[in-house]
Amino acid sequence: MELHGLKDGTANYTGGLNSRSNGYTVDIPTYVNYLAKADGFNPSANDTSTLCSADAGREVKKFTWDGSKETIVHYRYENVAHDWMSATPNKDTKDKDYLLTCKEAEATKLMLDWYAKWTL
Repeated sequence: MELHGLKDGTANYTGGLNSRSNGYTVDIPTYVNYLAKADGFNPSANDTSTLCSADAGREVKKFTWDGSKETIVHYRYENVAHDWMSATPNKDTKDKDYLLTCKEAEATKLMLDWYAKWTL
């Protein structure tokens, strides 16, 4: 699972030098495609859907591999910087209203639901 905001300046979605100028990161699509390929999936054969489409400026694209199992899943947040993706106020955000996303794309719920599908 990978969640990332297009406005992230700490670890840029497009890759490059991080905000601390102490390391480079690969662009997020390349990273996620690598994960898909490593798990035996065709990187270009993902299912894409949209969350939060009714919230102007807060669209989230969801990319999944492996059908309903969603072995690999990536959420791309349109308006999020290096913040916790939340639909309720929290001080971890730089959003003027402290609201970054809609309920269906809240990071905590997405992560808990995804991890609940797996066993060790």
